[in-house]
Amino acid sequence: MEQPQAIVNESFEIIDKLVNLDSVPELHRPIIQRAIHATGDTEYAYNLVFHPLAVETGIRAIKSGKNIITDVNMVKAGITNGPVEKFGGKIICKISDKSVVDEANRLGKTRAIAAMQQSIHEMQDGIVAIGNAPTALFELIDLIKKGLAQPALVIGIPVGFVGAVEAKSALKNTTMPYITNTNRKGGSAVAVSIVNAIIKLAKEGQ
Repeated sequence: MEQPQAIVNESFEIIDKLVNLDSVPELHRPIIQRAIHATGDTEYAYNLVFHPLAVETGIRAIKSGKNIITDVNMVKAGITNGPVEKFGGKIICKISDKSVVDEANRLGKTRAIAAMQQSIHEMQDGIVAIGNAPTALFELIDLIKKGLAQPALVIGIPVGFVGAVEAKSALKNTTMPYITNTNRKGGSAVAVSIVNAIIKLAKEGQ
C-alpha cells in the first residue's frame, strides 16, 4: 500500500493531466485541484467562480486569527483546525446549539437560518463556509445586505435541487468576496476542500 502523501501526490498529477489550469490565476489552482480531488469531478475546473479578491481575502482572514463559521458540523469536522487555532481563530458551527434549536422550533424556521443569525459576531472579518444548506446562504446574504453581518469571505457551495442555484446566483450579485459554483452541485466535501486549500496557502505564506 502506498503512503498517504504519495497517493495524494499521484492524484494531483492525474488531475493535472485531465484538466488544463494554465490560464487559471495561480492562487486559484490549488483550490480547484483540491475540489476535484475531494469529489472526483473535473467539472470543478470550469464551474468554480471566484471573486477577484476571494483567495487573498481568505488568506488574510486566517492569518489575522479570524474565525471560520460553517453551516453544518460535517464541514466543521473536515477543516484542518491546527493552523487556524495557531493563528488565533476558531472553527464554529452552531447548528446543534440548544439556543439555535429552540429558536428554530419557536419561530418555525430552519436551524441553518437560526445558526447564521446567531453567528453574526463570530463571523466578523472571518470566513463563512456553507456546503449543505441553501437557506443558510440566503440568510447570510440577507444579513450582509442589511449590514448586520460582515464576514471577509463567503464560500457558498451548497448542494441541492431546491434553492442551491438561486442562492449561489444571489451571492454572485453581492459585493462580498466569494467562492461559489454555477450549478446544483456542491456539498460539505467541496466546502471543506476549499477552506483547507486556503488554510494551506496561509500556512505556506507565514
